[in-house]
Amino acid sequence: MGQSDYEEEVPDWRTQAPYGSGIRRKRVAFVSASNTPDFETVAPKPSKLTGGEASSLYLSLVGLSSKTPSSPASTAVSSPSPDPELSSASKDLPICEICSLPITDEHTHEKSTAHQYALPHSHPPHHYDRSSLGLKVLMDSGWDPDERKGLGREGKGMRYPIKPVPKHDNLGVGVKPKKKKGKKGAEEKVRKIVGVKEARRMDNRAKARRANLMKEMGGGIDVEAILNGKS
Repeated sequence: MGQSDYEEEVPDWRTQAPYGSGIRRKRVAFVSASNTPDFETVAPKPSKLTGGEASSLYLSLVGLSSKTPSSPASTAVSSPSPDPELSSASKDLPICEICSLPITDEHTHEKSTAHQYALPHSHPPHHYDRSSLGLKVLMDSGWDPDERKGLGREGKGMRYPIKPVPKHDNLGVGVKPKKKKGKKGAEEKVRKIVGVKEARRMDNRAKARRANLMKEMGGGIDVEAILNGKS
């Protein structure tokens, strides 16, 4: 086989040029830093408002009037003056008794932030046992647990009374039990005296339990009995 035969067997994908080799790209025209554009690229800095100006602006957006007079800086940032036609129309609308705002739509007004903020907060009921004797004594004395007030005449005492702790011994109040003599950390183990008949029954139960376990695991063949030579 000659040199010409080898060149003929070379596949076409090795001789072809890659895609895009003959494509010329357009030149990118960069803008020099010396040429300043006509428009300003830097955004103007926002004006800083004080706490009183921010609160008056928020109250004007919500619809409530602030008591403090607004400064000239806040008047420049505040919302535009309302339309007289809209103000006259708002006077004809009913006023909400809870938030003192005009009701345009009852469904949307109940979901508004101003109305939800003016609603009284509902607290969950107390978690005490209704059948507790101590709770009945406190309620008879004039204490109401649902008012979320403390004990005492002025209501500044403990809001949550002390929870009762079960007493498992029969000693009097304040009596400390005597410490038993013995090693520290040693616990007395109560040993049960077992008779001969009871010991024999326990041994037979253990053997029967083992036989049932071996039947389930080995298909009815006791491996230990075979190893010990017992048929």
